[in-house]
Amino acid sequence: MTARSSATRGPRSRIVGIITSQVDLDRAVRMRKPPDLFELRLDCLVRLVDQLESKLPRLCAPLIITARHPQEGGANKLSVRQRRALLARFLNYADYIDVELRSAYALRSLLTLAKKKKVRRIISFHNFKSTPAPRILAALAATANIEGQLSLEQLRAFGIMTT
Repeated sequence: MTARSSATRGPRSRIVGIITSQVDLDRAVRMRKPPDLFELRLDCLVRLVDQLESKLPRLCAPLIITARHPQEGGANKLSVRQRRALLARFLNYADYIDVELRSAYALRSLLTLAKKKKVRRIISFHNFKSTPAPRILAALAATANIEGQLSLEQLRAFGIMTT
């Protein structure tokens, strides 16, 4: 039997624990075996932001922060300004920042700041009705480069959520 290097296997799958409530946060802090990453859904947690700052240092896995656009499943109908403020407030805790493609241009200054702070950037697209054709997905990835003013090499991930 021969061992294969991880380079030939491609990227490994990772488990992400999504934090959308006080209960989720309390469980995440107590986990003995946390997932590979935690995703902090700031749009769901706007009423808890003061409590979050004291608990985030106790999470035992890298952190993705996001504040979803209402048209891509975001809670509380937050404006771009509100979402930008939330993301900026928690950027120092983040290992990754996830911004949806439709918001990349409006949040470009935040993406630039994330780069300076060495926070990896994810540009995501969410379609809860169908999976786009491969040519559409390729066009979306190209648009992510233009809108986010990032090359694919600079971008940590281009995520697509479909049905």
